[in-house]
Formats: sequence, C-alpha cells, structure tokens
Amino acid sequence: ATRQDDRHVLGANGRGALGVLPLEGRHERVRGFEGLPGSIFAALDGFEHAGTSFNGDVANFGSITAGFTGIRISVETFEGDVTNTGQIAGAGGSGLVISATSSITGAGGEIPSQIHNTGIINAAGVGLRIHADNVLADVTNDSSDPLLFPPGEITSQSGAAVVLSANTSWVGNITNDGTVSGLRDMIV
Repeated sequence: ATRQDDRHVLGANGRGALGVLPLEGRHERVRGFEGLPGSIFAALDGFEHAGTSFNGDVANFGSITAGFTGIRISVETFEGDVTNTGQIAGAGGSGLVISATSSITGAGGEIPSQIHNTGIINAAGVGLRIHADNVLADVTNDSSDPLLFPPGEITSQSGAAVVLSANTSWVGNITNDGTVSGLRDMIV
C-alpha cells in the first residue's frame, strides 16, 4: 500500500519496508503515521535513504522492526529534525543512524538539528549513531511528559548505546534524562 502527502509517495520497496520517492527531487518532509501509528516490519532496513542530501524531518510515532537497521540515512548533507516517540528495533544492526560526509544541521543549515527520543530504540549493535564532518545538533533522550510517560530508552545488546561523532566539529547540547544502556553506554 502507498500513502501520498503533498510532496512524497511512501510505499514498499525491495530492500526495506518503507521507501521515499521525492516528487520534486529533494526531501521536504517524511512523516510517520500521525494520529494513526503504524507498524513497519522489514527483513533488512526499515527505512533507508542514501543520496546527496536529505532536507526534511523524520518522525516515528509507531513501530519499526528491522532485521538489520531500523532507520538509516546516509548522505552528504542532512538538514532537518528526527523525532521518535514510538519503537525502533534493529535486530542485526543499529537502531537509528544518520551519517553525513559533510554536515548535519537543522532546516536551512543555520540552526541545530533536533534529535529527540521519548520512545524506545533497541539494537543489536549501536542504538543511536550520529556522524558527520560537522554537526550542529541537539540530542535529547527524555520523556514527553514525566508525570504520564516513562523516559526514553536507548539500548544496545552488544555495543555502545549511543555514538555521537564529528570529524571536525560538534556544536550542540546532549541531554539524557532517560535510560542509555549498552556495553559502552555512550561514546561522544
């Protein structure tokens, strides 16, 4: 089945469970199933995007269960935010990976990318990996409402739960008010 919003067609592809085809040559927005959380099951990667750039937001409100990596974005430049309020599981690899050969920033390249987890990221390897030459990003693992919901969890079965790295510079805040658990917990 496919779903079309104002700029994208989302549907099944041969490698993972979800593919994104930009209708105008670049990504503006990738939304989860807002108001109606869905489930993605994939033999390899749950969501994968590789290319020159990714411009837009990624939001998971449902469940992504992948045989390898839950969400993988490998580009030259990433401009946008990532929100997980659901569950991401990478059974044989990582939970959430954003890797850019040049930079990771927020929309327009002038503000920090907001990488926010209030859900669960669980992986055999690294739970959350963010890497680029230059990173302008705030990474937060907490609860959307501490009185009603438990805090976010990022876990690894065999490696570091969180790996945050930059070849040249990292500018931004790292906040953990949740659980980060792995053989090495967090590497910055």
